Amino acid sequence: MATPGLAGAHATLVSSVPADDSRVANSPSQVALTFDENISVGADPARVISAQGDRVDTGTPHLTAAGNTLVIPVRPDLPAGSYSATWRVISADTHVVTGSIVFGVRADPGAPAPAAPPVAASVTALDRASQALLYAGLVGSVGLAVVSLMLYPGTLALKRFRWTVAPSWVLAVLACAGTVLVRAAEKADVGVGQALSGSVLSSGLDGGDTRAVLIRSALVVVLGLVLFATPRRRVPEALSAALIGACGLGVAVTVAADGHASVGDLVWLAMPVTILHVVAMTLWLGGLLSMVLILLSGNRSRFPATVASKSVASEPPAPEPSAPELLTPAVLHRWSRWAFTMVVVLVLSGEFQAWRQIWPVQALWDTTYGVVLLVKSALVLAMLGLAAYARRRLGLSRLRRSVPIEMACGIAVLVVTSVLVTEPPARTTYGPPMQVAAPLDDGSAQVSVSTTRRGPTVVDVALDDGHGTPIPARSLRATLSSESAGIPSLALRFVAAQSDTTVASSSGAARWRSVAASVPVAGAWTLTLTVQFSDTDARVTTVGFVVW
Repeated sequence: MATPGLAGAHATLVSSVPADDSRVANSPSQVALTFDENISVGADPARVISAQGDRVDTGTPHLTAAGNTLVIPVRPDLPAGSYSATWRVISADTHVVTGSIVFGVRADPGAPAPAAPPVAASVTALDRASQALLYAGLVGSVGLAVVSLMLYPGTLALKRFRWTVAPSWVLAVLACAGTVLVRAAEKADVGVGQALSGSVLSSGLDGGDTRAVLIRSALVVVLGLVLFATPRRRVPEALSAALIGACGLGVAVTVAADGHASVGDLVWLAMPVTILHVVAMTLWLGGLLSMVLILLSGNRSRFPATVASKSVASEPPAPEPSAPELLTPAVLHRWSRWAFTMVVVLVLSGEFQAWRQIWPVQALWDTTYGVVLLVKSALVLAMLGLAAYARRRLGLSRLRRSVPIEMACGIAVLVVTSVLVTEPPARTTYGPPMQVAAPLDDGSAQVSVSTTRRGPTVVDVALDDGHGTPIPARSLRATLSSESAGIPSLALRFVAAQSDTTVASSSGAARWRSVAASVPVAGAWTLTLTVQFSDTDARVTTVGFVVW
């Protein structure tokens, strides 16, 4: 139903093509609005928007030679869905008239945009597990190897280091395999078990959306070759550190390209910031892991320092260096400066990511993403407190107490981060329900909006006398308007709520519910309600709210 503005029904819409509340089989090339008198238009007098809030009109709306028809060109080949045409025109008596019509292209008019199918629980679980394994693999292979080569030359040949690096690399391999399965399952909209079939897996690997995962897998393979050769002295340590660092950096790039940093605003800045965040995390936790391996070894170890060859198999193994020999004051101070730099990078990059993904501030505690981020921040603060405790007086006894706890917190951070990166950002999910009482002369209209997130919503209106006693109304008409979004009027259709038993159907209803309501664009909106109590008694009230 066309809904002219309440300023006065001066120029009235008499017809439209497509017709209001109609379903058309083919995409129209234009929308034509015909009024009962000549009209004039200003800048941007009309627009056509989809149920998702995207503008589909093209060019400039114009009047026909007759002066009473407004033509709005639209994009060719519109996809199936519901569309609304809104207008703001000036009637012959200079009054502004607003209104809207709705039509569907190969779909029922007013139908909300189809929701994305839910992701299978097995896919979500595997995705989170793969992320956790990848981060653990990066820390235990790249981080541990680079820090060891830089601070403790020769330690990668020690058994406890080799027994940590090799399984960590295996974790990275498993993470890549898991991510490939996740992408294939998401693309085919199936569970993990079905994604194991050859046809689903091969089709899932096609397309640019899996390129980052495949590049990551290749980098992990190259990383394994370098890690295998380094302890055997087949590659100089300086070159090994450079190659391992390059592989780790490449993996960090794929993490950024395959995550939240690659979509939304400021992608050009979010990508390098995320890469720095992953690199800093890898080196900081890798350094902590190296200190744990050294500190837990005791003063002396029975394990050989290197892999013995056949020619020296009869010689007694050389003892591994003790913790005091490796963690000298010079090395500790060098690590302290290194760790401080990594922490600064982590904090600054994390602040940027939080600013980019959390909006408004209330989303920090009203969304799953925000709550998980708070947990991660608390763990990082605990790690910083332990690091500050150890830094005040560097010594082996204090490090033996603080570093294992700090490393445990670091493992918890990796687990929480694996959940965080698989959750949709708070800026894309925040939209709490809203309840407000709108004055209605000596009564009130209790308005409830199911969600203030852009898109489909449900609006409930309960009419009472101001003291809680329901009062019936014959009809309820409503329009939505947003100056910030440039939408002068969108009609909402209401029907009596099925649960309303307060009054007989002949006298009206006190509870009303919207039908296929949708707020397509974020911004400040005004809901205008016209409540018809009788032929001579109609009351108007407005409610303002923000849509995110």
